Amino acid sequence: MVKSSLPDEILKAWQRSPLFGQDGSQNNPPTSELDFLMRFLKTEIDNEEQRNLARAGFGLDSKGNSKTQRKRDFAQTEEVATAAGLFSGTASPSRPNCIFCDKGHASQDCYKAQKMTVEERKSAVQKKGACFTCLKTGHTAKSKKCKPAPRCPICTKRHFLLFCSQLTAKKTPAADVPVILDMLNCTAEVLLQTILVKVTNPSNQRSEVIRVLLDSGSQRSYILETAAKEMGLESQGTEVVDHSLFGGKLVTGITHQVYEVTLGSINGNFTISALLLDQ
Repeated sequence: MVKSSLPDEILKAWQRSPLFGQDGSQNNPPTSELDFLMRFLKTEIDNEEQRNLARAGFGLDSKGNSKTQRKRDFAQTEEVATAAGLFSGTASPSRPNCIFCDKGHASQDCYKAQKMTVEERKSAVQKKGACFTCLKTGHTAKSKKCKPAPRCPICTKRHFLLFCSQLTAKKTPAADVPVILDMLNCTAEVLLQTILVKVTNPSNQRSEVIRVLLDSGSQRSYILETAAKEMGLESQGTEVVDHSLFGGKLVTGITHQVYEVTLGSINGNFTISALLLDQ
């Protein structure tokens, strides 16, 4: 999953790296392919920072332009997507407001806009002087500043689902179901998925029903120290982990105890062995 989300240039560089294809199973502790990949990415980031420092010393940017040229071209620089777009919380004051309700979320995710007709949405965009393609103000759909919207899942044209003319045509009077857009976030609260599982200690067969928090962005599985002690889990060794958190914060050299448990469904129809780090 991690490699599939990387750009092609990074993947090609990874395949040329001496770390690619190494067998770390004999290391103590064992080193996985993901560990080698994260080590490679950290090296690439460090090298890029050194190159940026060298360019800054000569008054050049990454393309070799001088500071004067860079200031002149700054107005034409496009907005670059970053991992900060994954943050789910209260909108900052500098974030553009929704053109439909003036709240701090993306216009295409507006709940109020879902209740409008297509014509009412178009009228709102015209009143705000916004772009019909990306729903941002300050330019038109034909401008070079416009970042095209993803293709509509219904008609495959370049516009958001809110402006699809076929969406209204496909609705029937008997089943007037409101359209719910993905990634809708109008509040500061975030709800995460949880599930109840049976956790078993393989050494003494003691079992407890524990609520598990499902985090698709985590690359390790963890168990609270209090839960590990209560179940009498024996450490299978230690693992040193560097934690990369939201906001770019990096916490390095954290040592975790490693525990082996058996996870299973409440009804006992499914079990799997897992290694957990204490937290």
